[in-house]
Amino acid sequence: DTTDTPTTPADGNQTTPTDGIPIAPIVGGLGLAGLLAAWANQAKNSEITLTSQPNQTALATWSVPQADKDAAKSHGGQQYQLRVYDVTDIDLDSQPAPSVQQYDCSELTTDKELDSLVPEHDYQAEIGYVTENGEWLKLARSEKLRISIPETVAPMDGDDSTGISIPEVGVDTTDTPTTPADGNQTTPTDGIPIAPIVGGLGLAGLLAAWANQAKNSEITLTSQPNQTALATWSVPQADKDAAKSHGGQQYQLRVYDVTDIDLDSQPAPSVQQYDCSELTTDKELDSLVPEHDYQAEIGYVTENGEWLKLARSEKLRISIPETATTVDENENQEISTPEAELDTTDTDTTPVDGNQTTPTDGIGIGQIVGGLGLAGLLAAWANQAKNSEITLTAQPNQTALATWSVPQADKDAAKSHGGKQYQLRVYDVTDIDLDSQPAPSVQQYDCSESTTDKELDSLVPEHDYQAEIGYVTDDGQWLKLACSEKLRISIPETATTVDENENQEISTPEAELDTTDTDTTPVDGNQTTPTDGIGIGQIVGGLGVAGLLAAWANRKRELNSKINLKSNHSKSASATWSVPEADKDAAKLYGGQQYQLRVYDVTNIDLDSQPANSTRYYDSEESNQQWQVGNLLDDCEYQAEIGFATDDGQWLPLARSNRVRISEYRVDEDKNVAQEPEILGKTPVKWVLPPCKITIAPDNPENMMVAWEVPQAAKNAMKEKGGEQYQLRIYDVTGIDLDTQPAYNVQAYNCEESTQQMQVPVFVSDRDYQAEIGYVTDDGEWLKLARSNCIRMPVPDFTVDSDEVKSTELDTTPTTASIPEEALKSSWITIVPHDHQSACVHLVVSQAAKDAAKQQGGQQYQLRIYDVTDVDLESQKAQKIQQYDCEESIQKQKIPINVSSLSYVDYLAEIGYVTDNLQWLRIACSNPLRIPVLTQTDDIEAVETIPPDEATIDADLISQRSGSKEETAIATSNITPGDCEIQHLVVHSRNNCYSLNDAQIKGLQETGVSETLEPGIYIVRIKSGTFGYGSNICPSGEPFVLLWIFGGKVKNKKTNIPVGQTWSTLNGSHETLTLEVLETTTLYAFFVDTYPDDNNGELTVSVAKLYS
Repeated sequence: DTTDTPTTPADGNQTTPTDGIPIAPIVGGLGLAGLLAAWANQAKNSEITLTSQPNQTALATWSVPQADKDAAKSHGGQQYQLRVYDVTDIDLDSQPAPSVQQYDCSELTTDKELDSLVPEHDYQAEIGYVTENGEWLKLARSEKLRISIPETVAPMDGDDSTGISIPEVGVDTTDTPTTPADGNQTTPTDGIPIAPIVGGLGLAGLLAAWANQAKNSEITLTSQPNQTALATWSVPQADKDAAKSHGGQQYQLRVYDVTDIDLDSQPAPSVQQYDCSELTTDKELDSLVPEHDYQAEIGYVTENGEWLKLARSEKLRISIPETATTVDENENQEISTPEAELDTTDTDTTPVDGNQTTPTDGIGIGQIVGGLGLAGLLAAWANQAKNSEITLTAQPNQTALATWSVPQADKDAAKSHGGKQYQLRVYDVTDIDLDSQPAPSVQQYDCSESTTDKELDSLVPEHDYQAEIGYVTDDGQWLKLACSEKLRISIPETATTVDENENQEISTPEAELDTTDTDTTPVDGNQTTPTDGIGIGQIVGGLGVAGLLAAWANRKRELNSKINLKSNHSKSASATWSVPEADKDAAKLYGGQQYQLRVYDVTNIDLDSQPANSTRYYDSEESNQQWQVGNLLDDCEYQAEIGFATDDGQWLPLARSNRVRISEYRVDEDKNVAQEPEILGKTPVKWVLPPCKITIAPDNPENMMVAWEVPQAAKNAMKEKGGEQYQLRIYDVTGIDLDTQPAYNVQAYNCEESTQQMQVPVFVSDRDYQAEIGYVTDDGEWLKLARSNCIRMPVPDFTVDSDEVKSTELDTTPTTASIPEEALKSSWITIVPHDHQSACVHLVVSQAAKDAAKQQGGQQYQLRIYDVTDVDLESQKAQKIQQYDCEESIQKQKIPINVSSLSYVDYLAEIGYVTDNLQWLRIACSNPLRIPVLTQTDDIEAVETIPPDEATIDADLISQRSGSKEETAIATSNITPGDCEIQHLVVHSRNNCYSLNDAQIKGLQETGVSETLEPGIYIVRIKSGTFGYGSNICPSGEPFVLLWIFGGKVKNKKTNIPVGQTWSTLNGSHETLTLEVLETTTLYAFFVDTYPDDNNGELTVSVAKLYS
């Protein structure tokens, strides 16, 4: 019907036009009509609903199956869109809406909050797609929704005309003091343990070190109108880095109510916390209480909830707002309009005695005057229908299991009310009613929305608990979805010990920790130790950590791991151990991260009840079963443990060794009988076996080749003796006899019994190696079949003659501190060539050297690579320095080789620490190494020829060739200034930058072929095809394409610089682009031209992801 359909109602009021949507009938479009008819007959299973919300708003929620989306796209759908129609007094099936609101949506979106709706009007919503020519492909339509007129609350009498603040929904404002009669503060401030921490000396050490750290940060609080304030801060990058080196994770602003207290000696009654981006420098603070004092701090929160303060502001007093003078007596009812459905009768929020009843969870909730918006939000949420459930179930060892079920509709509703963080809360409700009284302690757990359960430990026997699941808003309000029934935690039964030696099931203490009895319950019997991030009173003994260690101590009885410590000559000892895979998995379930050997000085002490005199830590590969410990003290006793360290430094021991005393070592003179090194205290075993043979030989500078022959009869004999796993072992035997001394390092490789050779990597060059083939028994005993010859793997012949280098002191940064020479003796570093594009640095640094460097102020563990090509180190500095911040467990680092006009580069490596003031504390320095660079035609002769369109890819080397050897030689030959004329172009980052606007960027994204790249290593090349501009000059085109990598974080391995986006080209089928994707990014491939209509050809780009 094409009759005139005005878009203005009869009353003449304009009601929001239709924002560019042709709503009148389209006449004559028969092809279009066919498309729309076909779409109308298409089966669809999509749904959409409109739900009324406060303040004349609504929430549209929808569900669209992927099949419906695909069907819409097959009918030409381009833009996913929500449309909201004003359908007051009309039928949308037969009449056009007088106004339409359009919202372009992501296909992942499932809801939209709609505001600015007109009271007493009806609305309907549709979800669907818009075609390229603007046609609407509807997927679903909602029912009509009427927007109500907001109710006006009339005061009940003249006394109601005073401005009364509306109390928080569900908050009991009767007199409930938060301070017990004994004066001990038990209400902490939302996750900040402020009372003394007893027993956590490791933690105290961290905080003490941080307190002594120099800082240059500043923060100020400035008063603003309406009981608000502005916090502004300045934090140098050096302070941020220092905080992170002390374990800082979350950058945070904290605002304390310090009325009548000194924050240095007393805990604040309430704290507001705001997680911040590191780029943020200010924050507006509202809901502050008049006549109260506030202070702000900026800093970091560690993983275990400790606070690393960077700066604290001066105190700020919040003034009482002035009362406006009324003009006449009718204007004396300065009442802010209450939210609909709220009871505005007089409800005093201050107890009779005047004590502030500040609730928990970070909101200083004194008298809130005029905060009706907040009350309205909570009232609306309280009235919201919810179908969520949560239960608490008792578990062994004073633990419980919280399980919950939350429909998506409830999650969406909470988010529409401002919910941000999905969270589980566990309340201690012993002798209280949670509906009318605040809990004395609360545990909070941030959760993923996909999580449906949580195990809760460290619960107090004979206490009652309740759990809630819900969301936290940006301003800290709690939107509860469900609350469990009460659960009583029973008193654990006391196990009867078998004998007097078994009653000491004490978890191994951390070095330097006092393990004497520390009562975790105050004298008055009141439990004040909360868990997991909410410090609610004095935290005594760290029950969360104690719970973990106690659980592990009970589990340790089931383990089958063993370790033996044996004294050697030269003040050393060898530790050998056997750890079943099941024990390793168990430790990881309890949080174990780093496999570690610990060696304790236990001279004149009992490790079960006293801390060790000193402790040495050795990070180990899980395949290792042996370690050589050097630099031990004469006439001292030692014990060793093998186990795992957790992320927060807790120790999960798997096994503890015998005690050994270090004394003068005497080698057994009888060497006629070869015997196995003593393992786990077993008697040496002599074997009579069929002849077996194993040999080891260099394969290349990086690898060794091991080959062996073992008759089946020998294998069967070993199996009869308990052999289970066929295994190859490689020993570092530099300067030792393996018959009488343990190897420095052992690498184990499980093999199939049919295997007869294996290529193994060289751990460190310039060392001696031997191999053994044999079997491992179930309890870890090694049954050797054969031992190989001994070989030395030299450093390749590229090194600079060490006699030519007189000094390696580069003085790149001023160094005033030094590390004692004694601590550096067992540390070393070396460089070996890897290929023509990279080299490998191998290093070993003793814990003593690390500790000594830290005592001199070392903060960041760092590897430095110096380019000393043709440099006289006595008088010149390095040409270039590469710096790599490292984990302290690193033992190997691959480095790129810079392109050089010469056929070689000289590199030198150092390992050490950087101090806060950028001083360099060197621990070890390598000899200079000369590395050849592939620039000569002769170098190509040795490279295997590969067909033009094929590439060989392995984990470390990508080798590609295309075309003739002559062409490749031209591309790689040297160009020197004497052979040519050289000109230089200076390209300025701003003056010579062509600017792309948003439309052009979007055009590139729509035009290019794209591929999403997840984190990993990628090789990009042209597989086949060409591109041509349609010119007679090159009718066949050329293999060329433009690449744009946008979003996330990525490194082009030619530059090795992490960036948010980068550009590149591929020129020819031989060229590759190597990308290291650190965060998910998108690769776009395209061409540019002023007139693309005459272009010809297409090409295929190969994107290969390397498996690590």
